[in-house]
Amino acid sequence: MQIKRILLLLITFIMVFLLLFTSFSTLMSTSKIDVADITDSSSPVSLKNRTQFTVLLNPQPGSLSILNSNLERYAVNLHPSGGLVTFMVPDGDFNSLNRTLSLMKGGAVENFFSVNQTQPVSTDLLYSNVTPYQVAPFAYPPSLIARAYNFTQAYSHNDYGQGITIGIVDAYGDPNIQYDLNAFDHLNDLPTINLTISYPSGIPLSVSRQWAIETSTDVEWAHAMAPDASIRLFIAPNDGLTTLMNVTSMVITQGLANIISLSWGIPESTISGAEIGTYSEMIQEAQFRGISVVAASGDQGALDGASVPTVNFPASDPYVLSVGGTSLSFLNNNAIVQEGWGG
Repeated sequence: MQIKRILLLLITFIMVFLLLFTSFSTLMSTSKIDVADITDSSSPVSLKNRTQFTVLLNPQPGSLSILNSNLERYAVNLHPSGGLVTFMVPDGDFNSLNRTLSLMKGGAVENFFSVNQTQPVSTDLLYSNVTPYQVAPFAYPPSLIARAYNFTQAYSHNDYGQGITIGIVDAYGDPNIQYDLNAFDHLNDLPTINLTISYPSGIPLSVSRQWAIETSTDVEWAHAMAPDASIRLFIAPNDGLTTLMNVTSMVITQGLANIISLSWGIPESTISGAEIGTYSEMIQEAQFRGISVVAASGDQGALDGASVPTVNFPASDPYVLSVGGTSLSFLNNNAIVQEGWGG
């Protein structure tokens, strides 16, 4: 049985809102993880003698045309994806193109990022394919998200999540997580992340593009909303419910995080009552240890992809904070409107 991936940015926002406004008890367990932490590494670079640029455009009419006009002499092929544009140039053009883009900042260009042989990355999972900017033509930056969910109140008291550890459990992971984070942090002027990556049940034997998107989104936006928090990413070798819940249980029993984010779930109607009871006991342990568990309620309304009305597990558990995704809009009068995701 494979669990459904649920891309819920709001789960991270609510999770960190708790982080900034809730005091947590001292963790009870001091035991160590059985499997040694393994730092994620990228695949060998395949950008021989070339540099890839990722440009974040300003959300104004004509930005793409202006960029294209300024880059005509380089004969590059632009690949726009929402508010991001990627392209390759020979390494010999790097300095000149870097100057050109620097001069365009504040106009058509909001920011840009480059990668070449000095920073390994595999080309089948590029930054433009695994960031929230692809969701909308011009997605909201962290500053607007902070305003929408009133993070500004915590920030005004110099509370950016310092002293808190966020545990994120995902399957398969993102083989280019460090590159993705570097690009995301650079484009959003965020500080360096304090990230630890672990594979407590073994390293995955394959890569999933969908889970790479899920993983990078979870980590990037937890960091964006709580830039001073430590983040521990726990990668399961597959997306079976038992595998994911076993990793979650380990995080709970060994007290490895103050908050646990689970941006995935499965229709409760598809699993047995015995399974639910077993997993619920795992989650209840988190409450005893002062750990908050936040999980996705599902993207597809009352049916949640099943044939009869149901709820999403583990979000349906009474000891879990269930969070649903919303579409967020800023109106011209600065009012904020949200619409829940349905099926």
